[in-house]
Amino acid sequence: KQKPESLANFAKKLLKSSRRINLNRAITILEYTQHYSDFAKLTLVDGLLSRCEFNDLERAYNLCQELYLEHNADAALRLAKIYRKGLGVEQNLDRSISILTTLSQEGNESAQNELIDCLMTRRQESDLDLALKLCQKYGSENKYWAYGKLARIYRDGIVLEKDMNKCIEYYRLASLHDIYWAQIEFIDV
Repeated sequence: KQKPESLANFAKKLLKSSRRINLNRAITILEYTQHYSDFAKLTLVDGLLSRCEFNDLERAYNLCQELYLEHNADAALRLAKIYRKGLGVEQNLDRSISILTTLSQEGNESAQNELIDCLMTRRQESDLDLALKLCQKYGSENKYWAYGKLARIYRDGIVLEKDMNKCIEYYRLASLHDIYWAQIEFIDV
């Protein structure tokens, strides 16, 4: 008999497979192991969100909510994603931004990154100004993904005038630091 944590790790590997049968197997394993660790619960959430059936989305939301109330930062990130994308709940960018702001202030870099995306999606003028300021702040802290976001701002003329020279420079900086999505977008510019 394998230990629950080993099973949860095995299930996480199955989730990376593109085969539906492996996704279903992973979820079955994780339903058993979720009672033993937060890691297993969060991995189950990932599986349920990947399978994306309505009952799965509701279960994923409930698991995230439970862990979020226990102050689990990883669950909070997933919950913010659920609200941002409207996965099994009504889309709520305000709620997503609220969660991400709290995590960002605690220094969670993933939340900082996601917060900028949410602000850019909601597109209120104050959101766009804040997104620019955050990109500049995080860029000055050598968070290289922020350079890619600054490149988008200059490329699209969001808040600032369109400036393809600055756009290219920021994409170059992000690309040099292996920010994959920025490398792809840099090629397209």
